[in-house]
Amino acid sequence: MTCDDASRALLCPIFAIKIDIREGGQSWLTARMTPSFGPGPGRTLDIGGTLTVPRIGFGTAQLCRCDPGSQPINHTEQIELTQQAVELGVRHFDVVAFGATSVEHILDILHAAIHPVPADVTIATKVSRTFTGVGKTVRQAVEMEFRPMIETAMDRLGVDVLDLVYLHREDTSRENDTPTAVRETYTSLAALRDEGLIRQMGVSGATREDLKEIGLTAEPIAAVQNAFNIANQADSALVDECAADNIAYIARKPLDGLTTSEKADLLQRVADRHGATANQVAIAWALARSPSIVQIPGTATIEHLIENLAAADLVLDREDIALLSA
Repeated sequence: MTCDDASRALLCPIFAIKIDIREGGQSWLTARMTPSFGPGPGRTLDIGGTLTVPRIGFGTAQLCRCDPGSQPINHTEQIELTQQAVELGVRHFDVVAFGATSVEHILDILHAAIHPVPADVTIATKVSRTFTGVGKTVRQAVEMEFRPMIETAMDRLGVDVLDLVYLHREDTSRENDTPTAVRETYTSLAALRDEGLIRQMGVSGATREDLKEIGLTAEPIAAVQNAFNIANQADSALVDECAADNIAYIARKPLDGLTTSEKADLLQRVADRHGATANQVAIAWALARSPSIVQIPGTATIEHLIENLAAADLVLDREDIALLSA
């Protein structure tokens, strides 16, 4: 395969970089990829007026395989992958919620890889998921539990302020929620922002009702993070509302369920027509779907990271977008 083949132009850089990595040519890799992924029209998004991130970030969950029976993680490889991500232009890392077994490990990897954290790198964290009882029932955290979570994240990252903190609602029990619960919880988190511990706040796993309640507090919502992709478009209305309200919509799990989706064959046909991969088309589709969308695909390999970032250069036509959005 050569770069002279226009139909394979999108994949050619990935092929070349794989060769270069095996030969240890890191400087060529950085020089080749960073300009393509760097700032440009539509490539970045402002979050809350103080944070600017590329619209393809890095979900860090795969930096720790902590599930029973999973393969042992190679810490050195994960640290190197994180460093390579920054060299390739990644400026937005998303961390799993407190309460997950992997959160402190992931924070430690980020510290080892990129401390001191560059000024243009945003690290997003989540609070408000805790476990209780023998069965480890997930419940909503309370105000007094926020500060230890925030301070733990700051200590492990080696920073004085957290860039973006989500109030995590997904997977938490709402059985005891009152109509004002999310409003009161968000206000409590805002108090830590007012102390200077947090730059921007958002909501993860949010419903439209959650956002309406928070809207009554007059506290700004910089970002919403929910699951959204070609195979799961349940949040379409919320995506549009976020765009209208100038709220960043952080699309979590942008590649989940694609191979088993009823749109899998269609997705592959579009990919073949563009000389791309199905994953790249899925990422490009979401970038075209709304100007408010930022995606955070996860990976544990440099090859997949490069594949994901290359999707920023893939331009789908209106027919592609309409077919995949239906």
